[in-house]
Amino acid sequence: MIRPLTLTPYPDLSQIGIVGDGHTAALVTDEGVVEWWCPERFDAPSVFARLVDAEDGGYFTTGLPVHHKKTAYYEEGTNVMVSVLRTADASVRVTTFMPYPRDRTPILIRLVSSIGLPIDVTATFAPAFRYGEVRPVLEQERTGISARGGGEALRLFSTVEMEIGDGRADATIRFSGGDVHAFVLAYGDGADCPDPRGYAERLLEATRAYWREWSGRCTYTGQCRADVLRSLLSLKLIQYAPAGTFIAAPTLGLPEQPGGMRNWDYRYVWLRDGVFVVMAFESTGYAEEADAFRRWLASLLRRDPPDRLQPLYTVDQGREVEERDLEDAEGYRHSRPVHVGNGAGAQFQLDTYGEVMLCFHRAPRLMQGPEGPAIWEALRRLVDWVCDNWQQPDAGIWEIRGGNYQQIFSKAMAYMAVRRGIEIAAENGFPAPLERWERVRDEIWSFVNTEGYSSEVGAYIQMTERTDADVAMLLFPIVGVTDYHHERFKNTVRYIEDQLDEEGYLQRYIIDDNLPGREGAFLPACFWMATVKANQGDLDGARDWYARAYRAASPLGLFSEEIDGVGRVMLGNFPQALTHLSHVLAAWAIEHRHG
Repeated sequence: MIRPLTLTPYPDLSQIGIVGDGHTAALVTDEGVVEWWCPERFDAPSVFARLVDAEDGGYFTTGLPVHHKKTAYYEEGTNVMVSVLRTADASVRVTTFMPYPRDRTPILIRLVSSIGLPIDVTATFAPAFRYGEVRPVLEQERTGISARGGGEALRLFSTVEMEIGDGRADATIRFSGGDVHAFVLAYGDGADCPDPRGYAERLLEATRAYWREWSGRCTYTGQCRADVLRSLLSLKLIQYAPAGTFIAAPTLGLPEQPGGMRNWDYRYVWLRDGVFVVMAFESTGYAEEADAFRRWLASLLRRDPPDRLQPLYTVDQGREVEERDLEDAEGYRHSRPVHVGNGAGAQFQLDTYGEVMLCFHRAPRLMQGPEGPAIWEALRRLVDWVCDNWQQPDAGIWEIRGGNYQQIFSKAMAYMAVRRGIEIAAENGFPAPLERWERVRDEIWSFVNTEGYSSEVGAYIQMTERTDADVAMLLFPIVGVTDYHHERFKNTVRYIEDQLDEEGYLQRYIIDDNLPGREGAFLPACFWMATVKANQGDLDGARDWYARAYRAASPLGLFSEEIDGVGRVMLGNFPQALTHLSHVLAAWAIEHRHG
C-alpha cells in the first residue's frame, strides 16, 4: 500500500543543498526532495521545477510519510549531500549526488539506507518537463520507468518496483536495518542500468575520490578553512566545465522580495562576476579554473566587438538571453512573474569593460604566451571603444531598469579599463596609442573625483547630481581604483556604513530603481566590507563584518544573494556565486592581514 508524503511547499532556501556534474546542478531539500533540475545544462529547460511551481513543476523524492526530525550535511571535502531523517525508533540516510565529471548522460543518483527498527519510506517520481509546461507520459519498461513528452525522455532505474498512476510513479518501501536501495535518474534514451545499486555505489566512490582530490589542492589554511572550502566547492559546482565559465546561480525566479516581482533568471555568465570568481580561485590555489575562464573570455572578445559586448551570455557564449514569462507558474511563494531569460543582457553596463581588463591584467603568463598578441588586439579595440564612449550613461553594476544614468562606479571602471590597457601594453611591448589613452584616463579620473565625489557628504556617490551612497564603492580598492587608506575612500566607507547599514547588513543603494517593492540586504557587500576593514588594518571590524555575513549561511554552508535582516530569511537566486566568492576573498584578506 502506498503511503503518500506530505511535502512542504516552497521550503526555505536554508533547507536546500546543491549537487552537480559540471554541466548543471540539482537543488535538493533536507527532506530529500529534488526540487529543481535542468539536466542538459544550467540554462536548459527543467524536468523538476517544484521550486517555482509547487503544484505543477515536478519533483522526485524519497522520504518518510510520518513526522520526522531531519539533518543534512555534505560528506567532508565533497559535494555529496546526505540527509538523515529520523523517527523515535529508526533513521533513514539519503545520499544524493551527480557523478563528477559527467560522462555523456546527465545522471542524478540517490542511495537510501536505514538503521534501527523497520521503517516505511515513500518514493515518488513526478517529472514535469519545460518548467511544468509539458506533462510527460510514464511507462514501465524492461529495466525501469520512462517519462516521455515534448521530444524529451527521463528514465528512472531503481531497486524497487514502483506503481504508475496519474502522471507519477510511487512506491512505499519497508526498510529493515541495513537495507539499501538505489535510484538512478538518467536524462535521454542512451542509458541502461540493469544493476542500479552496483552502478550507484561505483559512481559514488569515484565521485568522492574526485572531490577529495580537488579539495586537497586548496592552499587556504586559515582558521575558516572548512567554510572557505565549502564556498569553493559550491563555486566549482556552478562552473560549466566544457567551457570553463561560471554562472551567477543555478536557479531562476527566486525572489528578492517574497510575493514581489523582483524575480530574475541567473543561469547565465555575467562577465563581471566571472572575473571576481577568477580572483577567488587564484587566491586559493586553483589556477586551472581561473585560466579556463580567461580562455573562454578571450575567445568571446575575439568574436564580439566592443560595441556588441553583452554583460551576460549563455554558457556557450550564446547571445540569446531574451526575457519571457512563464505564464502558468505559480512562483516561489507566489512571487510572480517567473522570468526565463534576463533582460539585463540587452543593457549597456559600462563597468563590465573595466572588469574584463582587470581579468587580463592579472594574467601576465597568458599575455606573454603565444595567445598574447591575438588577445591584445581584442583588448586594444576594447580600450579604444571605452575612450570613445565612457561619457555615455549606463544601467550600471546594479542593472537599473527603465533608464540609464551617469553612474560613478561605471566611470571608475572605465578609468580602470584604460589604465589597465596602458599597463598591459607597457609591460608586454604591445602597440597602443598610449598618448591618447593617457589623456583619456586622466579625463575620466578627473570626472570621478569632481562629479563623482560630493564635498557636501564627503564621499563618492552613486550618480551625478545626487548624493546617494552606493555600496559598489567598497570595490574601489579591491579592483585597484584607489588605495584602502586614501582619505576620500575612508570617508566613503563611513558614509556607506551610515547610509546603507540596515539590521547589521548592507543595502546596495537607497534610490528608486523603477521597480515596485524593495529587496533584501546584499550579502556580498558585507564580505566586501570585511575585506576593506582587513586591508585598512581594522581586524576587529573585519572579523565583525565577516561574522555578520557568515551568520546568513545555511546549515549546509550555502549563501543566497540577499537576506531579510529582520527575519534572517534568505532571498534571491541560490546558491549565489557572488556571495560565495566574496566570502572567499574576505576570509583570505583577514588571514593575510593576520599573518
